[in-house]
Amino acid sequence: MPLGDPKGADFTYTDEGRPTGLVLATVRVSSLDMAVEFYRDLIKLELLHEGDGRAMLRCGPQILLLKESPPDWVGGDTGLVLSTDSIYELHRRLVDEAVVFAQPPERNELGLTAVLSDDDGNLITFVELPSVP
Repeated sequence: MPLGDPKGADFTYTDEGRPTGLVLATVRVSSLDMAVEFYRDLIKLELLHEGDGRAMLRCGPQILLLKESPPDWVGGDTGLVLSTDSIYELHRRLVDEAVVFAQPPERNELGLTAVLSDDDGNLITFVELPSVP
């Protein structure tokens, strides 16, 4: 019997209650000031709040939480994938700002992607999704 089922086993599951989107993603950083500067000033995310070793930035309707952490907890593949309307313009602008790309723009199963590294070595993937007619 499913939890919360007042009729015992007589219950039909629907799509209600399933996850509908991503609200927040966390990236661990060694220096909150340095990370806020990178994500706010270079990546152009909107800073919503900063304090107590954390910063919240808006990326469309989603929130990115930067969390100051011990050095052995930062860096590597974060699993963070952000979208852009132009991968080549993003790449050009950030290369001009001396941002290191682990992978320049290339086409793959997601669309056009590029992977960059923040100051802590966190890898962030950007994707330009194919347009839908």
